[in-house]
Amino acid sequence: GANRGSKASWQSTYAVQELGRYLSRMSSKPVEVTAAPKSPSKKYIIVVGNEKENSLTRRLVGEGLIALNIPSGNGDGFVLRSAKKGNRQYLVMAGENSISTLYAVYDYLERFCNVGFFMDGEYVPKAGSIPFLGADFSSKPRFEWRHFCGTNCQVFGLRKYGFLFRRREDWNKYFDWMVKRKLNLSG
Repeated sequence: GANRGSKASWQSTYAVQELGRYLSRMSSKPVEVTAAPKSPSKKYIIVVGNEKENSLTRRLVGEGLIALNIPSGNGDGFVLRSAKKGNRQYLVMAGENSISTLYAVYDYLERFCNVGFFMDGEYVPKAGSIPFLGADFSSKPRFEWRHFCGTNCQVFGLRKYGFLFRRREDWNKYFDWMVKRKLNLSG
């Protein structure tokens, strides 16, 4: 199961839900992703959130099992870390804040699970197992503002993507895609 801790924001809660949704789509059976593992004897534990939001992350760092070292990126830096202790394997996805924690989840899905996030849809491969060990990645954006000029495409004749013709559902998909691509400004 996944652990998001007790002080989690709605964005971190959403990150856990998204992770569960995609892992279940990849797997041949539903994947349990919860706020806290029901059984301490679970072999695989996914931890979502930094030390401020998640008590298990705080414990793993305190025990020296992982070093987060989240790079400072104007609030958008994040890390993916894996560790093993005894027969238990941990996968930690943490950001400087709750939004960058969501970026960490999407990055994990893309980088380690081969999920593809495209403006016109997604690719979610079937997988026999969920990658746990070997996740040691950190990221910080090179630019504070990351922009996609999607609302101005009608100028170029791409009426399908022009903002004048979008319904609420289209806007929701567009902003959802922007978060998955770690874009934080629309224009």
